[in-house]
Amino acid sequence: MCLDAPEDKSDFPTTCASTTKVPDRDGVRFCRVCQEFKPVSIFPAGPRRFVCRTHFWERQGKTRKLLLFTNPRKKAVICLWKRLYEDSRTLGLSIALTQAEVAEMLEALEENDHRGLSPSDVAIMPRDLAVPISKENAGFVHKKTRRALLSKLKQARKLCGLDVKPEAWKRFLASAAL
Repeated sequence: MCLDAPEDKSDFPTTCASTTKVPDRDGVRFCRVCQEFKPVSIFPAGPRRFVCRTHFWERQGKTRKLLLFTNPRKKAVICLWKRLYEDSRTLGLSIALTQAEVAEMLEALEENDHRGLSPSDVAIMPRDLAVPISKENAGFVHKKTRRALLSKLKQARKLCGLDVKPEAWKRFLASAAL
């Protein structure tokens, strides 16, 4: 029974104007799907939820991702950015390029109409290894060129244990860039 409820004891249920928030006890929260108590760190951040991340992904995340990938433009932008993110981890660089900036770069590429290339034919690579990857420090290359470039870079790092000089990287990208 609500503390704010009137003393009228009718058959109709009463609702409170404000509900009190119960704090999480001992750092655990009850998951309504698992039917068990789990650590608060397993629940999504933001508004207080009572479904753990795993079940939240199963219920909403998968369908939202499939819905997002029905738009081929958004799918291309996400795939390009994800590949760039993975390459930045391989190269040991930080990334300051957003998906919105990738979309702008993709529009510019399509406006210039580089030999009828589609987004699935290209990849984004940094121009300079000394600075974070940004819109000014990124360019499009063919996927085959990207693979060759990354494999040579990995071989050079494995054999010599040295970083590839940024000047050599710039010359190679200038010859391979679209």
